[in-house]
Amino acid sequence: MRSLARIAHSLPRAACGGGEGFAGKGLAAVLLTLLLIGASACSDSPEWRTTAVKGAFPDLEFALIVDDGVVITEQDVHGEIALLFFGYMSCPDVCPATMAKLQAALDSLPDAKQGQVRVVFVSVDPERDTPQRLKDYARHFGPQFVAGTADIPGLAQLTRRYGSSFAYGPANDTGYYSVAHGSNVIAFGRDGSPRLLIRPEDSLEAIVHDLGRLVTGA
Repeated sequence: MRSLARIAHSLPRAACGGGEGFAGKGLAAVLLTLLLIGASACSDSPEWRTTAVKGAFPDLEFALIVDDGVVITEQDVHGEIALLFFGYMSCPDVCPATMAKLQAALDSLPDAKQGQVRVVFVSVDPERDTPQRLKDYARHFGPQFVAGTADIPGLAQLTRRYGSSFAYGPANDTGYYSVAHGSNVIAFGRDGSPRLLIRPEDSLEAIVHDLGRLVTGA
């Protein structure tokens, strides 16, 4: 069983700089998630190489704008392994690194398994990340990636649902601002139930191993 200290380290945390209000804004959700994951860890299988979180989060539920007037929901990925990740296109480090690692993980799976996994990238920066830009962004990583966003209240509700948060930093002289957001990926089973928490420090090998197990019905 993982220690609570290790579990706490795996929870969503600020990424990409800025947004000093992140910690307080999401504190209640993070504390609740800590308790739920701690309980889930008591039955954690040693065969998982990332963090098992079965029952620690609500089932997958979202509504995202992915193109002009086109909205997708959890029903569009039902029957697939869904990987949920919050970020934004202008993120200089965590987001591109995470997306590239997920792309590499999918490429490492057999062809028959790749098509059974869907990465859902949720932009928490709807002002800059328009649906068309997000569509092009997802296409860059491959056909198993979809990227969408929502309005601010909808994003706040969605991030809270999954124990995360986001906050905007001040704009600099050029108008650029950073966004603090959670840096973990939640993997959901074919039925939409939460199964794994994938952290930035998890190795590519661990992610490939666990995705392979999820696809085969573990």
